[in-house]
Amino acid sequence: MEGKSNNNYLIKIMLFNFKYLYNIIFLLMVILKITSEEGTIISLITLTIKGKGIQPILSESFNVTLSRINSSCSLKSNKKSVECNKEINIIDIYFDNPIYSCEKMFEGLINITSIDLSKFYSSQVNSMKEMFRNCKSLEYINFDNFNTKSVINMSGTFLLCESLKSLNISNFDTSSVVYMFNMFYHCNSLFSLNLSNFNTSSVLYMGSMFAGCQSMKMLDISNFDTSKVIQMRYMFYNCINLISLDLSKFDTSSVTAIEYMFNNCKSLVYLNIYLFKKKSNTNTNNTFKNINQNVKYCIREPNQFSIKSECENICFKNRSKIIVNLKTCIENCYDDKTYKYEYNKFCYE
Repeated sequence: MEGKSNNNYLIKIMLFNFKYLYNIIFLLMVILKITSEEGTIISLITLTIKGKGIQPILSESFNVTLSRINSSCSLKSNKKSVECNKEINIIDIYFDNPIYSCEKMFEGLINITSIDLSKFYSSQVNSMKEMFRNCKSLEYINFDNFNTKSVINMSGTFLLCESLKSLNISNFDTSSVVYMFNMFYHCNSLFSLNLSNFNTSSVLYMGSMFAGCQSMKMLDISNFDTSKVIQMRYMFYNCINLISLDLSKFDTSSVTAIEYMFNNCKSLVYLNIYLFKKKSNTNTNNTFKNINQNVKYCIREPNQFSIKSECENICFKNRSKIIVNLKTCIENCYDDKTYKYEYNKFCYE
């Protein structure tokens, strides 16, 4: 009888422990579900900071928890900066609250050299306005898994990121974006940019979008839908090394401002702006000021802009390489009835 009693006691303990363990597991599942949906636990940013002394980590409007600081760093009382005694230190940051706007999140953090956003919960973010503005030392951003489907404002996102040489944003969903002005303004080290997946069907503002991208020689934006765009002023201003531009599909029927659009494009050799039209209220001041004097234009209505059209000498292959002296190119590509380009064997092979 005593052995049986002990067995019953053991069974009760095991049942109690199992029930206790089950409650703990259930509680953890609830916590993880809540935090995942709210964007706290899984919203992690890793920063690499260069330079000694006191370093700001985020702009003042964000509440964060620092989960890992190198032994060479200490957290300041304001929780917005760290003091380091080594040149390079890594900091992991968790956000205490859900993030709906990344506006000016890293603005002015001039010593940040790399940012990893691959674990950042961003599906609720609606603004990336000036997110990395003036991050002058920033060389690398990891946007893997970064969700931009809700973003409306990308104006000035990479404004004054002078050290960025390349940028992988091929996964960006830009279908909801309305503002793209100043997006890459004065990224003067940027020489590579793949925007082939950009959906610009909702964009209204593209002014100064690539202004000051002085290292860029080629830029493929032939896929851009500009049917709603109303402002393109200074769009390629001071792109001094840009060799060619295929804007043959650019619809400017809604545009009212293209002043200084190609100003100071001193190396531009080929410019296809075949569909460009000027409305009575369109500001065209100095659109082609200081452009390469030997540039070859292709435009359907050259008299509107007082330039000479040489479409027969401009034909683009693979949307980046250029074929010259191919007379049949433009005539065979453009359909006057549908006002669309048909990229047959003569063009974009």
